[in-house]
Amino acid sequence: MVAKLAVIIISIGAAFGALLVNRQQRIDAVAEIARSQLRMAMHDKTIMRLQAAVAHAIRPDELRVAAFAQPVEWQQIPYRFDPFQSPSGPDRAVAGAVLPPTRPTLNGKPAGSPRPKTTSGSRGSMPERKKTPQRVASEAAKRGER
Repeated sequence: MVAKLAVIIISIGAAFGALLVNRQQRIDAVAEIARSQLRMAMHDKTIMRLQAAVAHAIRPDELRVAAFAQPVEWQQIPYRFDPFQSPSGPDRAVAGAVLPPTRPTLNGKPAGSPRPKTTSGSRGSMPERKKTPQRVASEAAKRGER
């Protein structure tokens, strides 16, 4: 009897120990996620601070002067998309084409089904319900008709 009681107590203790280990691992994982998010926020702030410093140090007019002061032959980027120019050449005939708007289809049929008729009331738009004799009678009773 004593041996059975000891085995039961030891097994319950082992189960509780396993639960505590599992709980501690979850707490550690959550803490690591929080630390990672804090590091990411600090890196984002550092990036924004450095971007602001670069934007403050380099002004567009100074950049143009520095770029064109060097004896470098600038070349146009080939096949660059320019929305303000019409396409030129047979290989670029589709680049500026404007397609007409289309409706979505499902198996060749227009997608979606027609919406049911709605009635507006104090609760907004609701689908119109069928008029049953009970419903007609209850509406008449609400209006005070008989």
